[in-house]
Amino acid sequence: SQTMMTLRTVVFTNKSARGAEILRQMKKCQIPIEAIVIDTTRWNRKNKGKKARRTLNRFGLVETAKYAYKKLAKTIQPPVQKSWKLDQFYKEYSETILKVENFNNEQCETFLKENKPDLIILGGARIIRANIIRIPKYGILNAHPGLLPEYRGVDVIPWAIHNGDPIGVTLHFIDAGIDTGNIVSREEVPIVKGDTFGSLMKKANKIAGRLVCEAIIELSVSGKVRTITQKKSEGTQYFRMPPNLRIETANKLERMGSALDKPSKGLDS
Repeated sequence: SQTMMTLRTVVFTNKSARGAEILRQMKKCQIPIEAIVIDTTRWNRKNKGKKARRTLNRFGLVETAKYAYKKLAKTIQPPVQKSWKLDQFYKEYSETILKVENFNNEQCETFLKENKPDLIILGGARIIRANIIRIPKYGILNAHPGLLPEYRGVDVIPWAIHNGDPIGVTLHFIDAGIDTGNIVSREEVPIVKGDTFGSLMKKANKIAGRLVCEAIIELSVSGKVRTITQKKSEGTQYFRMPPNLRIETANKLERMGSALDKPSKGLDS
């Protein structure tokens, strides 16, 4: 039997669904978590105005109005909380929980230097700066919901569907660039009838959790992880998809799902 060393692993999360899934799978694989660091900016009241403006810019007036109506309805009806948004959820995975306003700030940097992690896992995070990147012994792993190097940036699942390309997850070490670090593994996400952007993201999150666990186990056994270097000139960095194009792409995804019942037809209709 192979001897495994125990890594001091810290998970960064902004209370995202991806971060929650990574934690669940790490626990399932009996991978100890030294600490969980939570970026609270996303949940800060003073950022609600900024979030509203971002929603308006991303989805347009009609979709934003629908979103506002749903939020209003929740204030009238008893709220339904997702467990992974609650502080209690994170206490099930680590005894040490640190809340910071920014993963890159002095508080987080001091905490990491004192705890000397071997590895940091990103489970929903902002761009990480050099002062944090250089702290962990082995580096920082990110499970990106897109196939690198072709799809860097955000909204890469809808962009890939729009372009008629495969969608997937890439596990990579981060560097000073955006999604440009060395690739550990990649896996495509299958599309089936009835899939939506939301269901595809859930599939991607599950794959992300599994790929993270596989990499940690490999690192624990061998002391290293095999990687492929990305060329900085490869691929494209994508930005938020405009609302009208997002609706058009959602319709395309629906047509793709329907076409799966008709093998004679191409999927990219």
